[in-house]
Formats: sequence, structure tokens, C-alpha cells
Amino acid sequence: ARAGIPIVTCGPGDIHIPTVTPDGKHVFVSLPYGVAGVMVLDISDAAKPKFVGSFPLLLPRGRQARCHDLAFNAEGTRMYCPGSVPTETERESEPGPSIWDITPLAASGSIGWPPIRFVGEADIKGQGDHEVIPVTMGGKPYLVAGAELGCNLNRSDFPSVYDISDEKPVKKVGEFRLEVM
Repeated sequence: ARAGIPIVTCGPGDIHIPTVTPDGKHVFVSLPYGVAGVMVLDISDAAKPKFVGSFPLLLPRGRQARCHDLAFNAEGTRMYCPGSVPTETERESEPGPSIWDITPLAASGSIGWPPIRFVGEADIKGQGDHEVIPVTMGGKPYLVAGAELGCNLNRSDFPSVYDISDEKPVKKVGEFRLEVM
């Protein structure tokens, strides 16, 4: 610890973007470019943070999801992953925004396997892979996801809106188009 601040060593590699759960008890960390899964820290005791583990995000097709950024629902039971910028050859097979059940990690006691369970993903592949923001419009839940600019193989780099009222599948219902002046 330096200057009274606890330091947690999480193993090999580094992190990309840390995101705190709504209850303030965990930090979920996206991993560097090209690395699948997430790392989880328990910060319920800020003076003694604990490494919970590095966990895969197992897609139904047998692959693992990569997340550039992360977001959560207000209840802390769902994690939203926008995807990750893949190589051009992988673009069509990569998921767009996906939803994950993180309830087992939030509950006390033993963690089952897999600790983060797949719920659903966008019906359009290779879109919205930079960040994802959960919003409520007209009383209905949506995700707003933006792609990494210039990495979308001539598709829209504009933010897309996904209906998540039915989590399987996540459905693209629109996108923002801004006029350049």
C-alpha cells in the first residue's frame, strides 16, 4: 500500500476500463484489446479489496466475448457488453451488444460455473462495439451503443439503439444520425 491506499495485484496483463457495480461492491474490468472475458474485484471493504477472478464470457457458439467497455442495470443483475473491435476478418462473427447475468457474483456464498452467464446478444453482428449505455425511454429499457469510429467496415459509426425489453435477442431499433455542418 502506498500512502495508505491498498494495492491489489490481479495477475498477468493489464486492464482496459474498470466499471463499478451500482451497489459499489465490485469492480468489473474489461481487458486489453483482443483479450476475452472480464476481471472482477470485490471492493466491499475498500481498505482490503480482493481479486475475485478473471472470468470467461462464453457465447453459445463456443467462442468468448470481448468487451471494450461495460455497463450494468440499476439492480446490478445484468452486465452489458458492447463487444470489442476485432480484426477485419473477424468482424462478421463478433457479437454486437450482449447481456450477461452477473447475479451469481453479487450473491454471497459459492460461485457456480460459469459465474457470468450469457443471456442474449444483438441480432446484428459487429455493431456497437465501443461503449454501451443502458437507458429507459417511454418506460421501456434500451441500450445505446456506439462503434469505434473508423472500425466498422463502411457500416454506420453512429450510435445505435437496441431494445432490451426481451433480452433474447437484443434488437436494433434505430440509430442516431448527426448532420455535419
